[in-house]
Amino acid sequence: MAMTEEPAPGQDRVAACVEAICALGCARVREVIADLQAGRPVAAAEQLDPSLRLAVLRELESIMAVYDRPCPVPARNPGRS
Repeated sequence: MAMTEEPAPGQDRVAACVEAICALGCARVREVIADLQAGRPVAAAEQLDPSLRLAVLRELESIMAVYDRPCPVPARNPGRS
C-alpha cells in the first residue's frame, strides 16, 4: 500500500488563492504580483498569513515565468464601440 504525502499546512489555501487570482487574467496576475512584491494588500490573499502570501507570490511568479513578454492586449474592432 503506497503512502501519499500530505500537503504542507496551508498549501490548499495557497492553491485556492493562486487559482482565484489566475482566473482574473494575465494582466491582473501581473498587477497582483507587483502588489505582493511591494507589500501592498491584495484582496484574494488578505486572509493568509505573511508566509502563505509569500508562497502565493512565489507560485504566481513561477507560473508567469513561462511568458517571455507581457500579456497580449485584445485587439479592438474599430467598427464597434
